[in-house]
Amino acid sequence: MNEAGFRKRVIQTATPLLAPGERILVAARSTVGSGGSQLAGAAAVAVGGALGGLLAKPKAQFIALTDQRLILLDRQFGGRPAATPSADIPRSAITLSKVSFFVVTRITLAVEGEPKGLSFGFPLIDRKDAKALIAELSTTAGQPQSA
Repeated sequence: MNEAGFRKRVIQTATPLLAPGERILVAARSTVGSGGSQLAGAAAVAVGGALGGLLAKPKAQFIALTDQRLILLDRQFGGRPAATPSADIPRSAITLSKVSFFVVTRITLAVEGEPKGLSFGFPLIDRKDAKALIAELSTTAGQPQSA
């Protein structure tokens, strides 16, 4: 799926999930795991929390960051986003906690009520999406820590 194609599909899939007046600010793709995992062999996130143990191991996800929440959609066979979100987290519950730029850009978010939070890995081809996500989260989350 080309670059414009996946964004269009994320927006089309996430739009029916939005509340009246809610808008999508960033549509991206990433590998997502628990914050302590370094995206390799993550331990399961506590069941019953905001993430419900869905990210026991890193997996390919589509991201729709809105002005009200962060929506994660599984990447299905063929590269399409799943219609049902795997996670739906209010913006008020997430904080940008760490950013590192190497071959893979890593963003770690602290999630209220979750001991490990979320870790996002963006390959070079998707670095501009990582920067857009950082910029939007920085407007409400304070300053990230550079590593």
